[in-house]
Formats: sequence, structure tokens, C-alpha cells
Amino acid sequence: MGGGPEIPQIPAIRARYDALKHIYRTALDNIEETLLNPNDLQNLHIKNFPLPLTYNGHSDPAIEPSFFSPLDENIALKDSDDGFMPKKYPSLEGLKPLYKASLMASVVEFNDGDDDRLTCGELLNICEIMMDHFKGYRIHADSTYIKAPVMVLSCLGSQHVRILMAHHDGTDLVVRRSELFGLSWKNVDALRLFLRWWCSEGVGDAECI
Repeated sequence: MGGGPEIPQIPAIRARYDALKHIYRTALDNIEETLLNPNDLQNLHIKNFPLPLTYNGHSDPAIEPSFFSPLDENIALKDSDDGFMPKKYPSLEGLKPLYKASLMASVVEFNDGDDDRLTCGELLNICEIMMDHFKGYRIHADSTYIKAPVMVLSCLGSQHVRILMAHHDGTDLVVRRSELFGLSWKNVDALRLFLRWWCSEGVGDAECI
């Protein structure tokens, strides 16, 4: 938060920025619980949906809109005597570095049945990234993406991780969450999954203006 560049006075950008700022301030000042409840989400115009992922790295094709495409499994890492190494190095030609990503951690332990809830820390992190995305318009780029897609690799509690994908549709902040993956053992399948999504390419229509 704080200082920095001002938001361009373009209605589509300003409206989304103001909505995100309201969510951020409300969550920061008024929500005392670590886990957000359904009333919090409804009051803040947040939609919380599951994000089904398979270990081959793909999300459910029925999920729309989709803004991220995982790294090709033919480029993903393979085992070696020293750990992981690339099968081959991907070409950077034609890649679209359009979308923000973040790594965060939150000290929270989920009770049974609670892992479908978002944490306040996850929400604040997503809002900050999106607001920074809009602040960078006309400074770091000649155009911006008003849906502001964001991916977060969220580390939770004792060695659990999930992937969050979020965007703003003009009315609501839409967040999709994967299942919690345990990393208290050498969970190679999960590590490969995270690698492929962390190196994902931007796809879909994020509405460039």
C-alpha cells in the first residue's frame, strides 16, 4: 500500500482498483479471524470456487475463464542422481509474460472440512498484487489487463501447499483454489505439479485496454 504511482483515471481500471482497495481495507481492519467465512465473502463480493487439478498438470477443461497454461510435461523436470534436472530447456520465444504470480506463507492449521475456506492472508496477498498491477499501467507497460489474473502458490500450516488462481470480473473477485497438497514427505508428483504451474504461460482473454 502506501505511496507510489496513482491509478489512471480510466473507468474500467478505477472501478476495479477501488473494489480491490475496499476488500483489502475491510479485510485488514475488520476481519479478525484467520479463515474467511461465507458471510465475509458475500459482503466483499468474493466468489470462492474449487480448482480441480490433475497430477498431469491440467485443470478441468470445463473451468472458464482460464488464464494460465502449465508448462509442457515434455519440458518438466526429471529425476537425476543429484535431484531434479530439466529434460530440455524451453524456448522463451513467443511466451507472454502477462500475468503476476506470488509465493506466500500463512501460519494456519485447518480443521477437518475447513480446507475449502480462504485465509485472510491469501486474500490480502491477491488484492495487493492486483492493485500493483493496475498501478503499473502506463509506467511499466503501454496496456493493462483489466481482469488482472493472478496465481498464488500458497504455503499453509505445517507443510501444506495449494494453488490459487484469481481474477476480477468487473463485479466480483473470483478465486479458485486447488486441494491442499502435503509436502511432509517427498511428494514428487506434487512438486512436479507446482513446477509446471509456476512456469505457466498466460492464455485466454484478460481484456487488454
